[in-house]
Amino acid sequence: MRTADLMAASAFRFSAVESIRDLHPKIRPPTNEIAHDYRISLPAVRRDIYAMKFSTLTLFRSATLIACVLILGVELVGVLNTGLQQVQLYVTMKKPEAMLALWLARMFTGAVADQLTITFRIYVGLFTLSTALFAAAFWIVSSARNARPSALSATLVIAQIFIGAVTESDLLYLVAAELGFIFPYRTALMWLGVQGLALGASFVPLLFVLGGVQASCNVDGVLPPPAFLDICTDYFRELALQGFAFCIGYFAGIEMRNRLALAVAHAELTATQLLLTNAICNSERGRIVRKLHNTLGDHLSALNLQLDLAMRQVSSKAATSVANARELAQRLFSEIRVVVSLEQNKQIINLRQALETLCTGIPTPQISLRIDPALDVSSPALAHTIFRSVQEAISNAVRHSGAEVVRVDISRTGDGLTLAISDNGKGMRKTESVKSGTGLRGIGERVEEHGGSFAAGNRPGGGFGLQIWLPQPDLAV
Repeated sequence: MRTADLMAASAFRFSAVESIRDLHPKIRPPTNEIAHDYRISLPAVRRDIYAMKFSTLTLFRSATLIACVLILGVELVGVLNTGLQQVQLYVTMKKPEAMLALWLARMFTGAVADQLTITFRIYVGLFTLSTALFAAAFWIVSSARNARPSALSATLVIAQIFIGAVTESDLLYLVAAELGFIFPYRTALMWLGVQGLALGASFVPLLFVLGGVQASCNVDGVLPPPAFLDICTDYFRELALQGFAFCIGYFAGIEMRNRLALAVAHAELTATQLLLTNAICNSERGRIVRKLHNTLGDHLSALNLQLDLAMRQVSSKAATSVANARELAQRLFSEIRVVVSLEQNKQIINLRQALETLCTGIPTPQISLRIDPALDVSSPALAHTIFRSVQEAISNAVRHSGAEVVRVDISRTGDGLTLAISDNGKGMRKTESVKSGTGLRGIGERVEEHGGSFAAGNRPGGGFGLQIWLPQPDLAV
């Protein structure tokens, strides 16, 4: 094998060992004896990891929607049981939704006697509609799961906070859990602070209405605290409960992201092991072929010389037999040379299987892999460059882009191969560049070592894409 090929084979082994150590420092790399069983267990393990990740997200979204329905049901049951008195109390407390219902009732009816009834009906409709809008906004935000919140996500979060502060403060518990589950830590804390301010603003009307009221107590000699102190206590209690909900959502999000990281590391490790096994098999095949050529070739050459010498010394009766033996020895020597030549040119790296293992082992985003059927890679160095480029691009899509679909396309061109990787994520910020990323810079350096070209950047239709061209000499059809 060439020096570059030997270095690439060593890089495969180093990548496999480092991937295992990243998972756990005490785990030792799997030996060749258990490699076969390790690959067989991959589909089952991949399904288990995907099922765990899928159940975490689905459970959170389902629990939140059920909570929305329960909050709506409790409020409607309370309003329907108390009737007009409850709505009248809301109007007295200057609850924004009740005040809006009263204003709409005055627009639609002129009779004062019918205003409270119309207000009641409008309030029920507004509360139902606002809860439905809250649930729809939550569903959209939670389905995105973006690493960097978009303008749409921010707008929908603001709408959720507004609905919770205006209609029912219990909805803000769900927003707090959603912030911790969906967004990065600092962004979630910022939104939680905004939500706390919005909740405080919703308590201001109560301070004006009830702040100066002195409650009475049925126990002689006991003077209850003023109403404004009771309102402040309720406010801080709401903040504490929202903080608790935020922690629940945050730790649930960490659990889901850790499982996704485990799935990605498992897929990368398994794919790297396949390449390592393939490189070792090719190296062992080459060693056996060289030994076969050196050992049998030398003996057959010596045998031919001895048969040539025997033909000159034997009688005419034995000459025919010796000539046949010499012809058979020469034919065997020629066949061995043909076999050795074919085996030396047959060293193909099974890059296709390694990339399929990598792509199918990652549960999200959805990865579409297309490889030219006529493309086979015989150089471990080239296979290592292609594999690490795909691995780095997928890793960036998982961690940074918030993409839902990643496309990997490897095709054969006239004088080399082209690797194109794209996603539908957010792409790079305007303040970022390709050279600022360590992973992308490493891809460019590997491509330059092979004399290829590398280009990356935001796509016109949205998302991020990179294109790599590598020359043909290291390829075999």
